[in-house]
Amino acid sequence: MKTKIFLLILVVMCFIGIYGVLAKTQNNFLFTEDEAKTFNLSEEEWYSKPYAERGLESGPLIVLESPQFNETENGIIIESPSPLDLQVEFKENKYPIDMNSFFAWVQKGLLKKNLTERLRNHINGTKLDVKSLSVPVGKYSIRVEISDLKGNKTIGIYKLKVTKK
Repeated sequence: MKTKIFLLILVVMCFIGIYGVLAKTQNNFLFTEDEAKTFNLSEEEWYSKPYAERGLESGPLIVLESPQFNETENGIIIESPSPLDLQVEFKENKYPIDMNSFFAWVQKGLLKKNLTERLRNHINGTKLDVKSLSVPVGKYSIRVEISDLKGNKTIGIYKLKVTKK
């Protein structure tokens, strides 16, 4: 009898452990609510043009496949409810891509938060594919950098407006 109870408890504990691991791997978030408070752009910041710190575009191409975006005089604007599916393909321009050079962060003024490690696990080959990415409601400036094996860099600056579903 004691052996059966012990085995039942062991099975339940294993199930709880496996469920916990699965729940953690499915919890995709770009940044936390507290971080969002720091990086949420004011109306003035949202409508300002991004500073012209861009690569010479001789590096890899950054192709945003999802979510949809608009190119405006104030930069590239992405508007989407959360959670969102984020799909980006990095395409070779002249030389092979160095995926180890991938960096991403959220920025407001001089403040930056590195998002690279939160996204790196979702890179497969030269594609970034994040399903159900949770992002707090707000307006943010996201910066992405990628280089090729010769060191040619491309910088993409995106304004992300997250709305309620």
